[in-house]
Amino acid sequence: MIRLAAVLLALPTLAHAEDVLRREWGFPKTDLGPNVVTIERCEEPGCWAVVTFSNTIIGSPGWGLAPHRATLTLDGMDVVIEVTGFENYVADVIRVTPPLGYAVDHDELVVEDETDGQVRILLPLTG
Repeated sequence: MIRLAAVLLALPTLAHAEDVLRREWGFPKTDLGPNVVTIERCEEPGCWAVVTFSNTIIGSPGWGLAPHRATLTLDGMDVVIEVTGFENYVADVIRVTPPLGYAVDHDELVVEDETDGQVRILLPLTG
């Protein structure tokens, strides 16, 4: 009975673990929409997840150099995203902080306006 209760309690978490999470922000200046970050499972060997940043041209009061921070969750683990944005058609910079023990393939990634950039979160090394 205790095992059944534990499984039933875990079901919402397991169902949520497969969701691709997304955050968006900014007021679009083009028909591309707002800036968007997503996280999803990675199918490549040694890779746990991939974070994609779609850098559109946005405006928002006070945006300037202030970073945009978001927390995305996959498999119950938090991934912190920080994007430093610049207005007037200048590339933005994304930084991804993975869960403890995981690594990223780019500490910092420059993403030009109207393009996408990806940061892969690598599985912990076992040894």
